Amino acid sequence: MAPEIALGAGRHRGTDAAYENAVSWLQENRTRVLDTPNPALWRMVKRSARLTGDPRLQDLFDTYYKRYFSARKQGYGFLWFQEKGWAPVTYEQIESLDDYQQFFAYALTCDADLGRQPLIYAQNDPTYCDGHPLRSSCVTHQMMGLQILRERRCGDVDRHSEVIQTLQKRVVRQLTLDPRLLDQYIQRVLMLLDTGALSMVKPVWINRVINGSLGDGGWPERRVILDIPGKYDLILTRNFIGLGEVKSLFHATAQALLIFALLMENEKEVK
Repeated sequence: MAPEIALGAGRHRGTDAAYENAVSWLQENRTRVLDTPNPALWRMVKRSARLTGDPRLQDLFDTYYKRYFSARKQGYGFLWFQEKGWAPVTYEQIESLDDYQQFFAYALTCDADLGRQPLIYAQNDPTYCDGHPLRSSCVTHQMMGLQILRERRCGDVDRHSEVIQTLQKRVVRQLTLDPRLLDQYIQRVLMLLDTGALSMVKPVWINRVINGSLGDGGWPERRVILDIPGKYDLILTRNFIGLGEVKSLFHATAQALLIFALLMENEKEVK
């Protein structure tokens, strides 16, 4: 077990080792990770590289970007890695995507026509996720979109900040009432840190993320409840219980990585 972390001052003991575990897992699984084109996750790798100055992460990201974006800028995906910019996107191109992915498309492009679409516009409201109680990542996905809008100074930035503050309180309640160390738990801790709510993060939440890595150094999206004979175990999934395997995945590990990078950056600032 990692020692308790005292947030806000001094060294967050356990963070450095957890960070190294995450980086090592990415390196050891480089081929598989590079076959995952998800730009939201790679934005986390890029940000972690920038925050820590780690050449290993920068090299990994550069390899990814060269593979998927250097020869051509298809669609708007490259905007995940730009501080500002625009690409032509029509609603017809994205209307088959999940609601939060549509919201991301609007946030990245700041396209006024997209912003007026009812499903996208509705996600500016702090009560939006009340209509989706079974979608455990609804609030954090909404926060991601609003954070991108705020970073790009798109729309009513003050209003975005107010909504984010409301959603931060909701995420704190989720972490308090739902202690299952699944992918969405890691994402909730990440979004509190990423939106500037370090003071709202309890040390036990960070410690649980740190101690949640598997033996290979990575983080899984789900957890074993009971080991049973055969290939599959009884596992806890996002919303249910079922049979399956628990293994480290890029999605959870990238989020854990950025948590540690943000904490390490905070340590620099308080010294």
